[in-house]
Amino acid sequence: MAHIGAEAGLSLACRSKWKNRYDTYGATGPMDRPSVPHSSPNRTPPEIVERIDQLRWDNK
Repeated sequence: MAHIGAEAGLSLACRSKWKNRYDTYGATGPMDRPSVPHSSPNRTPPEIVERIDQLRWDNK
């Protein structure tokens, strides 16, 4: 299997990552996954965002 990845021009790190994902998640493991974090603890609360938007509209 290693020679197939090498012939395809994939680095050892990439091949290892895909193999680990396959071993963990099965056939869907190597597929691209979103890079968006599952949570954003430092995100501005919605009520603050709404207030900022309101102030921006009021000052136009």
